[in-house]
Amino acid sequence: MTHYDALQLIKDALGQQPQIWADLGAGTGLFTEVLCDHLPPGSEVHALDKSPHMLWKLQPDGKVPFSIHDGDFTRSMPDLPLCDGILMANALHYVADPVDILPQILSHLKPGGAFVLIEYETSRALPPYVPYPIPLRRWEEVCEGETVPLSAPVFLHKVPSRYGHEYIYSAMSQKEG
Repeated sequence: MTHYDALQLIKDALGQQPQIWADLGAGTGLFTEVLCDHLPPGSEVHALDKSPHMLWKLQPDGKVPFSIHDGDFTRSMPDLPLCDGILMANALHYVADPVDILPQILSHLKPGGAFVLIEYETSRALPPYVPYPIPLRRWEEVCEGETVPLSAPVFLHKVPSRYGHEYIYSAMSQKEG
């Protein structure tokens, strides 16, 4: 995925005021870099991955600082500040049931804060890289449940997938309460 494609997926979730964002399951850091490059000055970004070696190579434009956290969101969250936004790009599909871990993740999101999910639009598992797919309809069902304090997701954008899926989508929900 290109920097441009990543920006298209998240740009409508970014505000104009300084914000704190977390990129959970940051992987190569593509979305961390996009956040750093496109959030307003005064913002900060926290990138979390269980294997953060790729994140140390990032070189965003420098106007927004970022912190790297070594951790696994499926086990326990590190001590992050309360965030205005949380981004999970192609990461939540590693969890068999997102309802099990979302309350812990969302405890780091301010009420009214943005939760942006980026996933493959497929219901077919593709082990080992997409073991538990979350097509948009499934994500809507997760957000409708009583356990996850998120509003109904709003579809943001889609980009073509290079891996045999029709496309990758982004959707944003807001933390309720």
